Amino acid sequence: MQYDLSINKDLISLQSQLLYFKEKQSIVEFKEVKQTRSNLQNRALHLFFAFICQELNNLGITFNYTGIKWMPTETRYTELLVKETIWRPIQMTLFNIESTKDIGSNEINEIAEVIIKHFADKGIELSFPSQFNKYLETLKQYEH
Repeated sequence: MQYDLSINKDLISLQSQLLYFKEKQSIVEFKEVKQTRSNLQNRALHLFFAFICQELNNLGITFNYTGIKWMPTETRYTELLVKETIWRPIQMTLFNIESTKDIGSNEINEIAEVIIKHFADKGIELSFPSQFNKYLETLKQYEH
């Protein structure tokens, strides 16, 4: 269980848990959990997966699944496919970190740059979501 000690309610819950463990004479282990990135950047990361997915699907590029030897399958890209087949292999190669929850802002920026450059070389324009991009998208909606 995680407790945010800047929140009084969490602090009280933790104190209660400690008393419970003390009564049981338990051995407990504490570890500080460091936030690797902001919630905003985490949302932007998943929005980036959606952007890639949408762009590939709009261009008619499909994902070829060959996991079943006798039945290769073609499917549209999903955010999960983008994360698992595009993002994660680059993340593993660059940083040897398997889970996206364990990467920080700097790693996200580096991985995004690799992906953006790769697609740019193929004529597909992508950008990592930002507040400025969100503002531009809002303006585009009002142009129509």
